[in-house]
Amino acid sequence: MRATLKLVDTGKLPDQTVVVRFELRDRPGDNYWLLLRKPTPELCTKGTGYVEDIIARTDAACLIDIHLKRISYEQALRSGRLTLDGPPQLTTALTTWIRPSPYADIVPAQHAHARQLEYSGDESG
Repeated sequence: MRATLKLVDTGKLPDQTVVVRFELRDRPGDNYWLLLRKPTPELCTKGTGYVEDIIARTDAACLIDIHLKRISYEQALRSGRLTLDGPPQLTTALTTWIRPSPYADIVPAQHAHARQLEYSGDESG
């Protein structure tokens, strides 16, 4: 969740605070709250007393896949790996407020080498 917090694009946030509660299916009982506000969003591990605008249900693997652009928000929503409950204008906007990881387009060295071999037709390594 700290990674998600670091990826918030504060320039796209609305003027009012939006509270998102994350329920992680792989960590039952652990909820996290993102307080999406300018200039500095916050992550809380205890209820904030704010009204929750959006409830996001997912798991850590899905968040990682979204951050690394392995899947899009739309794909995660369609497949049920991610659900967003709240006003449609906020749930739609939420997917634009969190950027992909700056490392999303980096190909690990072992995969880059395998791709080079595919292109060259050389399998001797």
